[in-house]
Amino acid sequence: MKQHFSRFAHGVALKMASAWSYVAGIILILAWVISGPSFNYSPSWQFVMTAGTSIATFLLVLILQHTEYRQTKAMQLKTG
Repeated sequence: MKQHFSRFAHGVALKMASAWSYVAGIILILAWVISGPSFNYSPSWQFVMTAGTSIATFLLVLILQHTEYRQTKAMQLKTG
């Protein structure tokens, strides 16, 4: 399972570092801002975005920490 997660984390880290992920983030933010008037800026509208960004941030931090750990471990093994 550890090997599968490492491969998954590495793939996600590579995808998140691309320009396309930045563009996708901008599109999501614009969609959220544009949809605000349709929902009268309701608390549930705000909650959905807040919850979504919190969950995404938490998961990405875990993946990035794992990737950093692997890189640090590889550097330590190279230097002896």
